[in-house]
Formats: sequence, C-alpha cells, structure tokens
Amino acid sequence: MGTAGIAGEPRNDARWNEYDLMDLLERYPVPTGSAPETTQELQRLLDPALEAWIDDLEADDWRSFSAGAAEALADLRTQSPGRDAVVVTSGGGVRRSAFRVGRRDRGAQPRGRQRRHQHADRRRSGCLPAHVQRPRALHWRTPLDAHLPIERIRRMRAVQVTRLDGPRSIEVVEVDDPRPKDTEVLIDVHAAGVTFPDVLLTRGEYQLKPEPPFILGCEVAGVVRSAPDGSGFKAGDHVAAFPGFGGFAEEVAADPALVFPLPENLSFTAGAGLPMNYLTVHFALARRGRLRTGETVLVHGAAGGVGTAAVQLARALGAQVIAVVSTEAKAETARRAGAHHTVLADGFRAAAAELTGGRGVDIVVDPVGGDRFTDSLRSLAPEGRLLVIGFTGGEIPTVKVNRLLLNNISVVGIGWGAFWVPRPGYLREQWDELLPLLADGSLDPVLGSTYGLENASDAVLELAERAAAGKVVLQIR
Repeated sequence: MGTAGIAGEPRNDARWNEYDLMDLLERYPVPTGSAPETTQELQRLLDPALEAWIDDLEADDWRSFSAGAAEALADLRTQSPGRDAVVVTSGGGVRRSAFRVGRRDRGAQPRGRQRRHQHADRRRSGCLPAHVQRPRALHWRTPLDAHLPIERIRRMRAVQVTRLDGPRSIEVVEVDDPRPKDTEVLIDVHAAGVTFPDVLLTRGEYQLKPEPPFILGCEVAGVVRSAPDGSGFKAGDHVAAFPGFGGFAEEVAADPALVFPLPENLSFTAGAGLPMNYLTVHFALARRGRLRTGETVLVHGAAGGVGTAAVQLARALGAQVIAVVSTEAKAETARRAGAHHTVLADGFRAAAAELTGGRGVDIVVDPVGGDRFTDSLRSLAPEGRLLVIGFTGGEIPTVKVNRLLLNNISVVGIGWGAFWVPRPGYLREQWDELLPLLADGSLDPVLGSTYGLENASDAVLELAERAAAGKVVLQIR
C-alpha cells in the first residue's frame, strides 16, 4: 500500500513515518463548519474519514485499527503477533492539531488477499471490520508488546523557564506531553502549588541547576490517567504528588513513591498546597525538632505557605503557637491557620518573652533567616531548638557558637530533600501520619492567591516579593 490515501509529508524517524491527522481529514472531506474543538467532535468527524481510508488500503500485509479499546489491541496481538499495524491516536487537546497517524516501517509481510476481500462488502457499506474499533479518547499508553509501539503524540501547555532572569523569564508554551516510564504514574494536573524554590530556579540560585528550558513546578494535585500495576493507584484516583519538576503543566509523570492519595474532603487546589510545605514542616517538627505536646512554637513568616503549614501542624500536634508576621493584614492569615497568638516581626523577641512569662519558646521555625536569626536564638528557652528551613529573607545568617552553650540550645538544619532522596519510602510514611489530620480537617491549607497558568510569572513574583498571604496556587484546569 505504501501511503495510499494519506495526505501530508511524512516525518521521518527510525521507527515511524508520521502524518498529521488533520491531513487525513482534509484528504477525506467530511461535513464540518470549523476545526474540531473537543475529542467527541473529532471522533464524530473521524469515523467516516477512517472508513474511507481503510477502503483505500491495498497491501495484504496490513491489519488496520484505531487506537481505542485495549481489548481490540490484545485481540490483534493474539491473532497476528508482531505484525505491522496502522495506529490512529487520539486524546485531549484536539484544537492543537497534535494528533498523528503512523505506520511502522518493517517491510512487506504478504498474507494473501482473502481477508481483505472477505471484509470488502462491509467496508463499502460503512461498517468497519470487527477488528477495527471506533476511535475513542486514548487513556492508556503502554505498548502491548515490543512489536507494536503504540504511542499517543499530543501537545500540552506548560510553564517554562527559558532564561535565568527571574520570574519574568517564565513563558507559557506548548510542549510534547510527558512519556512516562512503565514504572511511573501519569497525572492530569488540576492545580499546582507555587513554592520558593520556583523563585530560586528562575534565577539559577537553587541547589539544583537544570539547564533552560525546563518546566517549573514541584507539587501538584489532580487525577491519575494511568498507573503501573502494583503502584497502589488506578486511573481516576484523586492524588497529590511531588514530581520535583514539571508540575506547571497539564500533565506530569511521577514515581509512585512521590504520589499520595488525596482525601475526599480536600479540593485539588488545597491538595496542591500539601506535599512540599506540609511534609517539610512535618519532618522539621516531628523528626528533627522532636516536638512534644504542650511545648511552645514560634513561627516566622507565619502567613506564607511554609508558615501557615507550620502553624497548623504545630497546633495539631498539641503545641502553643506564636505566629510572627510583617503586617497586621498577614496576622489575620496566621490566625486562620490556627495561631494562638500573633506578633509583628519588629519586636517579636520582647513579645515572645512576655507571652511565655520570660521563659522563652521551645522551638523556633525559621524559613526567613536574615537579621531575625540572633533574636530567634535569644528567644529560646533552655534546651530550645531553632529549626533552619530556608532563607526567604535573602541573607544567610551566621551564629556565634558560644550562644549555644548559654542555655544548651540547638540550631537544627532541616534538609528534608537531602533526607528523603535516599529514602523515598519515607514520604509515604509521612503522608500516612498526616492523613488522619487531613481527613478530620485539622490540616487544611490556607489558600492565598490563585492564578491561571497564563499568569504563572505573576504567581512566582508574588513569592519573590514576599507578598503572599497563604498558599499561592496555579489553577491548571
């Protein structure tokens, strides 16, 4: 047959020749007033075009089918393992004209003309052969065997850093959708959390330094599109995930160890604010800080994403919480998170001393750093712990170690990523500990600004300017 009946120039590849599906529709005109905008509309148009295309097939060594039901492909493999096949792939994003029709180049394998003539009358009457399935949206991706490389070629919107000039260097582009490994979970992203590492990544100042262009976004929430056997997930599950990169996009692939079940009471927007902040502060308070019921915790930056998470979790674990904020407006956000007391950053040491009767606090949670550090040390009670989470204030402070001797106090580093990377199973242990608190509402992210994907640079800039009150989230769908 060669390429009879298909218009368009082939895209040469070692394994495939590919043709635009829209060219197929142009080659076989069908009634339409405009380009299809939905998957259903495409399939209504594609049916008669596909039938006409199959009628034009001439080579006897072809078995033709559309990429639809997995059962049809399994049947094809059983009847004719390893044979060539025509694959029509479909899915969302029709308006991007990103569909392809492909033929695998393996040379002719003659089979005789009997089967083609057997189905000729049914083809002409508008009925496809039994082994040809009507096209449907493709919700699976894994090849059925090494001889049939079934793929879906589709484009998606994503947020890329194209140069390291800060948040304004962010661009919304169209890229190929992810090709997950056989061991990965593919997620339709509904919301993505914006974090301070996103700010640093746009400047090339984060400890991980990917080369541009790269897709931002380390935490998401959405719906599982596909998952490997044994992962504990299935298509349709609502999940949160920590992919590390690639979350500011319509789809993302993640290792199952970094995917977590989302309780029914939480929205995708709330779920997107959970993985990085809540797992970080859980590691900080429960493991590194050894928080005990009845202790007093002072939280800097208490109106931001990490701060509100620390306030909520410390209270849920039985602590008294003092929230330090920069403005009265942000104090309200900290109170929404559950702070027992709110104080302004200017003069926080004296305020904490007064609230604790001069004793001091047991734990300081510090994601800010800068010039507050020394007064944070002076605010600690005997055997107090200062938990160093980050430096959103810009300056990395130093400590005179003799201060640690005076009250037997400790400065504790919180390197959550450094801890879990060699122990990926630890994240699920953390999540399972938090699940009861998420389910009963004790933990519920305090949401701040919500942006569309097209305004991602504004979202990241809000964190860069330390203007966030609550968790900043991108709404993808």
